[in-house]
Amino acid sequence: TYGILSPDCVQANVSRQSSLLINGQFPGPEIRASYGDILIINVFNKLESEDLTIHFHGLFMNNTPHLDGVPYISQSPIKPNASFTHVFRVQLVGTFFYHSHVGLQAVTVFGALILENKLSQSLSDIVLMLSDWWHTDRLIQEEGLLSPTFTFVGEPKSILLNGKTMYNSSYNCSHGYHVINVARNQTYRLRIIGATTLATLNFAIAGHTLTIIEVDGNYVKPLEVSYLEVASGQRYSVLLVTNNTTDNYYMFADVRWRRNIAHNGIGILHYENAPDAPNTIVPNQSLLPYLPPETNIYLADRLQLQNDTLHPPSNADREIILTGTQVRNYDGGVRWAMNKVVYISPNSSYLLNDLYFNNKSLISSSNNLSNLTNGGYYAPHNTYPIRKNEVIDFVIQNTAALNGVCEGHPYHTHGHEFWEISYGDGEYDPNNLSNIHVIPHSIMRDSLFVKPSAYAYYEYANSTNYKKPCGWKKIRLIADNPGIWPLHCHIVSHMMMGMQIVLEENLQDLRILYAKDLLTSRSA
Repeated sequence: TYGILSPDCVQANVSRQSSLLINGQFPGPEIRASYGDILIINVFNKLESEDLTIHFHGLFMNNTPHLDGVPYISQSPIKPNASFTHVFRVQLVGTFFYHSHVGLQAVTVFGALILENKLSQSLSDIVLMLSDWWHTDRLIQEEGLLSPTFTFVGEPKSILLNGKTMYNSSYNCSHGYHVINVARNQTYRLRIIGATTLATLNFAIAGHTLTIIEVDGNYVKPLEVSYLEVASGQRYSVLLVTNNTTDNYYMFADVRWRRNIAHNGIGILHYENAPDAPNTIVPNQSLLPYLPPETNIYLADRLQLQNDTLHPPSNADREIILTGTQVRNYDGGVRWAMNKVVYISPNSSYLLNDLYFNNKSLISSSNNLSNLTNGGYYAPHNTYPIRKNEVIDFVIQNTAALNGVCEGHPYHTHGHEFWEISYGDGEYDPNNLSNIHVIPHSIMRDSLFVKPSAYAYYEYANSTNYKKPCGWKKIRLIADNPGIWPLHCHIVSHMMMGMQIVLEENLQDLRILYAKDLLTSRSA
């Protein structure tokens, strides 16, 4: 539904249709379930003229890709006054979230999805969702992204903690900053969710360390850190020990790897019996926890899976290099391309239906992939076909944009998690061993961040850098889930501009659990 929001206390001049709510809430209602539960989630579109879908970020929807929530890929979008029902069994445990997959709706259409183990729920549990916020009308932003004149969404005006902050000292409102109430000498599980649509954030709590125990639904050996880097789509569970003096402590989330104009991602950790939390007073910057500048060292170098028996396959069957470039469109607009192809979504029938039910040739069922071009691309389907149980290395290569600077890009794989294998500066060259940093204990996750190794926003921008390679990361994925699965930049504006591919995986083995008429007419 629609709503007028001022989460940072600024009454922006935007239309009623700009901000969307879920069940009248922002963020949307938290969903909790236990392993083995069957979830039935009814999504009703009460918007006047916009389509809607909901994606459950980090859930693989095994053998049921029609539940993945991607318009014109896994399902027809939910039209106004229509509905779609997701029915699935909980097969994972950890921290997840759900969000819209249409346009820029995910700025406000998101909520936490917490999947628990019934046998181990001993810790007090706190969810903290980090998101970004603009003072510009969302519909105008969407139009600007795809217009021939091109207007980018711009940098976020505010960083929100559980949907709250204060823009600056000139703006004050009753809700103020988000406050987390804790008791002294307790251990809490803090679930941190990167629900941003553009910003990558550093996060810390003054006077406290954080001990990482979970990454994107995978348990890791405890690792104590002073701060976290959280890219869009990533999730962490950390242990927070409240062993400091009874007081109020500021939480701080600040933008990295982009021009930063916000500096207001503030919340308060309030100890029981401390003075009232000063949640409507903008603090002096000296009271905020220290957050270091950007570093090209990945946290993955220090993480290890809790299960020592899980290791990536020693070799890949195939390597696909995906090079992201910013390009001029035929009409003069600006787009993002992967391997020189700007992804353009269908706008009538959806891809899963076309390929599976309409009996188009299933290229992924063949062992002969010789007719693929451009690093594995099959133009007739606009997909990257992959075979059953194939082990594929994807190398995601950053390049400098049209303005000469290199952006960091978070990527998300639908239907799969992957192993982080290696990374490097500049251009990927498998023969240049000096520029290949192998991650010592590869971890599994579903959302990664490819850092810029040069020409970044905090460095001097030289327009002659356009298209120069500027950092890469390699991931290893096992094709064990038949379906049609996007792999895309999780900066939502970049995804809208074409920065995604679609994996066509082993459709001949797909066994849909529901009848064809249910799949093709669920949006009714």
